[in-house]
Amino acid sequence: SANMTRDLQNGLVKSAKFLINQQMELEATSVEREDGRMSTFSDVVATSCIPCKGTIPIWHIRAKQVRHDKDEKQIYFKHAQFRILDFPVFYTPYLRMPDPSVKRYRGFLVPSYRITSQLGTGILIPYFIPIGESRDITLTPYISPNTSTLRVRYRQAFKAGNITFEGAVSQDKLGDYGLRSHGVLTGTFALPEKYKLSFWAERVSDSSYHGDYFDAPTSIVTSNISIDKTEDKTHREAILYNYHSLYDSNSVTPTVLSYNRIEHKFNKKLLGGTVRAIGEAQGSYRKSNDDVAGRDTGRLNSALLWSDQRTGPMGLRWGYDTQLRYDIFFTGQDSNYDEVTSAATADAMIHLRWPWMTKTANTQHIIEPILQLGYSVRDDKDIPNEESLRVELDQGNLFSLSRFPAPDRYENGARGAVGLRWEMRHTKGYALGVSAGRVFRDAENTDFSVSSGLREEQSDLLLAVAAKTPFGFSMMGRGLFGVDGKTTKAEILTAYSKNRFEFNLGYSHLNADSDESRNEDIQEYTFDSKLKLHQDWKVQNSFRYDLIANKVATAGLGLEYDAQCFNIDVSATRRFTESGTSPPQTTFQLTVALKGFSTGGASRPRNTSCRN
Repeated sequence: SANMTRDLQNGLVKSAKFLINQQMELEATSVEREDGRMSTFSDVVATSCIPCKGTIPIWHIRAKQVRHDKDEKQIYFKHAQFRILDFPVFYTPYLRMPDPSVKRYRGFLVPSYRITSQLGTGILIPYFIPIGESRDITLTPYISPNTSTLRVRYRQAFKAGNITFEGAVSQDKLGDYGLRSHGVLTGTFALPEKYKLSFWAERVSDSSYHGDYFDAPTSIVTSNISIDKTEDKTHREAILYNYHSLYDSNSVTPTVLSYNRIEHKFNKKLLGGTVRAIGEAQGSYRKSNDDVAGRDTGRLNSALLWSDQRTGPMGLRWGYDTQLRYDIFFTGQDSNYDEVTSAATADAMIHLRWPWMTKTANTQHIIEPILQLGYSVRDDKDIPNEESLRVELDQGNLFSLSRFPAPDRYENGARGAVGLRWEMRHTKGYALGVSAGRVFRDAENTDFSVSSGLREEQSDLLLAVAAKTPFGFSMMGRGLFGVDGKTTKAEILTAYSKNRFEFNLGYSHLNADSDESRNEDIQEYTFDSKLKLHQDWKVQNSFRYDLIANKVATAGLGLEYDAQCFNIDVSATRRFTESGTSPPQTTFQLTVALKGFSTGGASRPRNTSCRN
């Protein structure tokens, strides 16, 4: 029953049940409405659960009085008792929560519990503070027996972009570190004339902080700022990197590196071909003042490319790529090289492709042999190898002018490449593709690393396979095989996703190669999976096994219960090996969120198993 004013702004309702924003249900003996803004509930049961008739909700809050401020969108509880299946869990004389319609409001967010072998049992309690419509800050104290940490996240939106800062300050008992800290500042902005600015700045106090607090060990933190613009015919970019080494043994790596590039495609064609001009400038700086170890380098590069591709009789595809380059290299603090060196390069390359296709009622087959022949002439100059240290043969560079990623090294003389591609597609969704290729040259090139597959006159055989099925299974793999048939590098990735189950299984193999800072062979399996046990239950795991050491490297297990009115997420991870100065670590984490309030997410409609 109800007594209300004509405009429904004031009144008294008895035995009332209110539903706020289709999320939170309030049942009370009486509700008094004042000025259309404030509603006062007496003897209240509040929940976002939808129980079957005659049953008790999974969780609810009993309170002597609840006030709902419609304008402020806040719910105030007095003498509140939180219950799980009608069993009292805790009592508070006063409790304030945002109503389900709130998107941003000052207050506590969902806490999480974290247990690690390093820091012990701890709790993270985030507190959200909005600052106007465009800014906010989240403060998260992390308290455990071995640490007192404050995490901070600051976000601000501008008309032309946004910035985000995430950082942490810690005082712990893990060693004589003193005050420890970590911070990352990121942002993107739209500049005049359609330029885009992006930046990432990161700093950390010591080499163990990433591993101790985030279980993500690293040896170098990187910062960068870039400006770029891409138009129909022209691309421009300028990037400045800063590398901060966390270990003394890496102190001779470049600290500052700049990279600038402009590429323009001309509108007019030359004899039917496309002409492009490229200019680059790059420089690197090391802190060390020692000769050789403190080498600083720079380069200015220019290139003019002319290429075309045409179709001849019987579907034969042929084309050519030509290039003229002129490069200037600068070297400082290294007595082994001249301070200024220039080199001119000329390339010419032709390639032939002859795709064949056959088709049946259900299947289509494509087979395509590929041949490439090329020749390059470059001044024989002594230039330090700064950027082309790690190269490997793959599908992306099999038919490239040069397989080095930067002009400080270049393939010279005569060379060729052959490849074969076969692809099958079935109307029911089956697909299979196989490709193979090999590079030939007139002399070996010792600038390529031992495991690159490109060092000898006859390269390793590149073999790649990809498969897909209509029932959710896919696989791709590639490998390099020497003339003796032994594997140099190999990688296989398989995936399955269907209905409630999905998994990813991977295998990788890398031979030892000092040129790539890899003193031992690497062989490992990786596996991760997700299984939806029920409409509410989900379990997932991750696993990495080191075949060389014959032991597990990392493992993780997670269990999530996503019910209609609450969510529980439990996870456990273990890193079995040391990484840098961070020891092996085990981490357990628990997060419980009540739905129906803005901090816990929206409760979702659900078809219960209730009958009648």
